[in-house]
Amino acid sequence: MNGVITNGLSIIIGTALGLLLRKQLKTEIKNLMMSALAFCVIIIGIKDAFDMNNPILILISVIAGGAIGHMMGIEKRLNGFAGIIEAKYSKEGDTSSVGQGFIMSTIIFCVGAMSIMGSIKAGISGDHSLLYVKTMLDGVSSMIFASTMGFGVGLSVVPVVIYQGLIYIFASYLQPIMTPEIVTELSAVGGIIVMMIGFNILELKKMPIADFLPAIVIPVIYGLIF
Repeated sequence: MNGVITNGLSIIIGTALGLLLRKQLKTEIKNLMMSALAFCVIIIGIKDAFDMNNPILILISVIAGGAIGHMMGIEKRLNGFAGIIEAKYSKEGDTSSVGQGFIMSTIIFCVGAMSIMGSIKAGISGDHSLLYVKTMLDGVSSMIFASTMGFGVGLSVVPVVIYQGLIYIFASYLQPIMTPEIVTELSAVGGIIVMMIGFNILELKKMPIADFLPAIVIPVIYGLIF
């Protein structure tokens, strides 16, 4: 579990550094950084999405997953939870969204291939190298996110550690299922969801991000059947 725990610590440290940086920044600089962050998130999403091998599967996954998530009310439930967090922790005059930072950073830190394959590799062979690479990336990312979205980013450490910890524990069972082909398609779906996050940050179009989370599971189900 060393890699998983280290990854969690990097998010906490990165968030702390980002909050220190946040206090020194003017509103104009924060807005500029937020726009830059949004474009970087979109580019990361595009990169993952373009790795797809089965465009039809990705199309079906995103459409069906979004419909399933909407019927389940995932976005609505998460927004309710985020609202509780925001009401409890947001300071008066703070324009950042604690809930938004929590939800967006959780999704970004969890949907990538490194999160899945790194945890599986660590659980089976004890090789934490991929998780350590993710640790460095998440540390830098959380610092940037926290400097613009506030400390809600740091709260994402809880679902990230639980998610990767469960994959680590059940790695021997997941390895036959999570083939490189399935992980590629799963990452492509995740990339599209990450792109939506970028559009939300830019406020170009409000997307119910959480409703699309079931889309990530569909390539796995497809792999099990076919």
